[in-house]
Amino acid sequence: VRATQNAKSKMAEVMPDVPKKLDDWKAAADTLDQGGQIVSLYHQLAIFTRPSEATTAEENAKVIWRGRGFELNNDTYMHRQALMACLPMTLSEKLHNDMRRMRRVSRKTVANAIHLAPVIGEWRGTATPTLILAGRRGQLMTLDLYDNDQGNFNGAIIGTPGSGKSVWMNEIAWSYRATNAQVRLLDLGRSFEKLCSKANGQFIEFGPHSPINVNPFTVVDDIDRDMAMLTPVIAKMASLSAPLEEVQYKAINAGILRVWRAHGKDMTITALRDLFKTGTLEDLEIHNDVRIKDLAIMLEPYTRNGQYARFFDGRANIDFSNDFMVIENEELKRAPDLHAVVNMILLYQITQDMYLSRERGDHRKKLLMIDELMQQLGEIGADDPVKARVVEEAARRARKYGGSLITATQAADDYYSSKQMETAFQFADWVFLLRQKKESLELLDRSGRIVMDDAKKRLLTSLRTEPGVYSEIYIYSPMGEGIARLILDPHTLLLFSNRHEDNQAIDQRRARGLSIDQAIDEVLRERSGKPS
Repeated sequence: VRATQNAKSKMAEVMPDVPKKLDDWKAAADTLDQGGQIVSLYHQLAIFTRPSEATTAEENAKVIWRGRGFELNNDTYMHRQALMACLPMTLSEKLHNDMRRMRRVSRKTVANAIHLAPVIGEWRGTATPTLILAGRRGQLMTLDLYDNDQGNFNGAIIGTPGSGKSVWMNEIAWSYRATNAQVRLLDLGRSFEKLCSKANGQFIEFGPHSPINVNPFTVVDDIDRDMAMLTPVIAKMASLSAPLEEVQYKAINAGILRVWRAHGKDMTITALRDLFKTGTLEDLEIHNDVRIKDLAIMLEPYTRNGQYARFFDGRANIDFSNDFMVIENEELKRAPDLHAVVNMILLYQITQDMYLSRERGDHRKKLLMIDELMQQLGEIGADDPVKARVVEEAARRARKYGGSLITATQAADDYYSSKQMETAFQFADWVFLLRQKKESLELLDRSGRIVMDDAKKRLLTSLRTEPGVYSEIYIYSPMGEGIARLILDPHTLLLFSNRHEDNQAIDQRRARGLSIDQAIDEVLRERSGKPS
């Protein structure tokens, strides 16, 4: 009542605090009306530091609190009471009553008290400790993509060069392999070659004399079910950059089914080309159509006498029996059309293997990881609905067959550069964000993919990487979100490293016959100055 009277008096015109007190009392009354409570609160900051650093520590504390709208005052006369009150387990009811008599406590609503309580906790991750991380304040964090019971197990990794993206991908691959999961990696730049050797995995590369054949028809199990992947793949073979006419797309679909019935798993692109040469498809009542004949010409590079014959003529021969496989695509970058087509086929074949292994009773976790996704999909034809359809189907198949599709790129901008890239991003429930430029963070905010307020923007711009010590990762998922630090021992860090000087030092020692572990140990000894 007194606060209301004072606020309406002339005194309020010269005393700005009077209306504020009325606002406080109104807020308290509203809380009580809603069933809330008023509590007494004592808030104090105690700084423990060296005497020589006390002044600096005090000023730093005041600056931090002032930045949040609080003004700290020095407790000059009642040190003993203040010290006793802020030590753990010492603020008893009687001591609190003494402080009330000294008018050192204030009254607050329960909600205010909760917000002012100096209780700071970090996200602890998920229940399964497949990945072991740490929070900024030392909180142990465990993580497993398969703990997500509200969506899929797919992930997207975004990290600028030098932020630790490749190291984080290595850690994911190695941690899941340690739990007996199947791991498949599409690499670009040999980021996983050392880990593949360590894991006794299979390293495949498309060198000039490589005998690899990726004929997509060899692995078909159910032609009707697999058409969702096969038709877009053949369409991309025919035209990587320009869209096909609708009749051509339907012709590809009908042609695949017709040739498959005649040849089964022995079907090749050559047989499909020969059908299109006639320009006739009885099933579609098409006769001597030049558009169908054009398809035969466009598929020529992938046929028996074509430029890429060795990759497609005959039966596919990639053996998926090894539980850890790295497929290096660096050599394919010279032929962007072949590069994009091969990776689309690999998406089909790897997800097909996920399905077949599940049918055999193998219910282990299965990861398909793709580094530098934008380059892997090919840079010809930026916005491509056909590629988007392949990526979407691969993501759906991975989830359906108990797999996880994890893609990685250097900037958030990449995921919004084309329809196919955006599809990969939208089908990823897990987002791992390493150090990013401010522009990329702004794009994520505008897109609505990660909801940001000012506090979260400050948090994300603070992400950093301390070379040789840790990388910080912002994890965003339906299961929670928070910042984690990836901290590795020197041996593992060198195993995962993609730096030229590290790879060169290890390669030189492996050329002398040392194993990957022996080579790493020798490099670490020499760098530390310890004798061999």
